[in-house]
Amino acid sequence: MRYFNVVFSFRLAVFLLAAFLGLQSMAYAKDSLPPEFRSSDTHQLDKNAQAEAGVVSETKVNINQADASELERVLSGVGSTKAQAIVDYRNTHGLFKSIDDLMMVKGIGAATLEKNKSVITLN
Repeated sequence: MRYFNVVFSFRLAVFLLAAFLGLQSMAYAKDSLPPEFRSSDTHQLDKNAQAEAGVVSETKVNINQADASELERVLSGVGSTKAQAIVDYRNTHGLFKSIDDLMMVKGIGAATLEKNKSVITLN
């Protein structure tokens, strides 16, 4: 019985030490990122969390005039790559005639459009 207690205590100590070191390294890794990565990742997570919670942004965006950074900032689920794809599509094919035309942009699907319909304008 004593042998069991010693082995169990040793395994528990190793587990707790590993968990503690793992948490410390994760915190260190997050803090060691350059600020531009920390803020944009957090911002994207905040936008997605708000969209899932049904929080509607008060800021509207005109998809026929906005630059990529404004699209990324306002539209939920749209990062820098998709925002640039919207601008590139608009520059190639002309102005969007309806909000639903946004689904013709690669990477923009029905779910993304539905999440953002309330904040998109055309004029």
